[in-house]
Amino acid sequence: LLFSTDMIELECRQETETISKVNPIRGIIIFFVFLIMYLYAGNSWSDNGRVKTALSRENQFWFDFMGELAAGTIPLCAMFLLFTWTGNWYGKTDILKIFIFIIYSAVWITILMHFIKSRISYYSSIVVMMICFLFLCPVFVDLEQYVPAIRYIRILIPTGIF
Repeated sequence: LLFSTDMIELECRQETETISKVNPIRGIIIFFVFLIMYLYAGNSWSDNGRVKTALSRENQFWFDFMGELAAGTIPLCAMFLLFTWTGNWYGKTDILKIFIFIIYSAVWITILMHFIKSRISYYSSIVVMMICFLFLCPVFVDLEQYVPAIRYIRILIPTGIF
């Protein structure tokens, strides 16, 4: 005999499953809602900019803020209906997350608009921002499993909440 094999059975330790945060459908929809709000805010350099110049500085902020809330509310209601219908809804915590997301996004975009003064640079920042958001948020891959610090960076971006 040239070869022989001995089989030994060993007890295996079962790994606990980690709950994956990756949910492509939810992630893509929340990115589209953020993108709608971001593109709406870019309209401030168009004709309604004349309306804003008649307002005080504080009222300009509220004008932008309320416009972004209005732009994001209808898509979020459609998302709510879609997730309820498909059974992809997680209950009351999602409703709270939606309210936090829409308010945080509107404030975040309004503040960003005051730093970016050019329409061209505002619209060109969309691509860079969305690519960064895709890597930081668990849409397709959760990089937090490899780099734990991403959990804290997500707090700074609106799509990281949801």
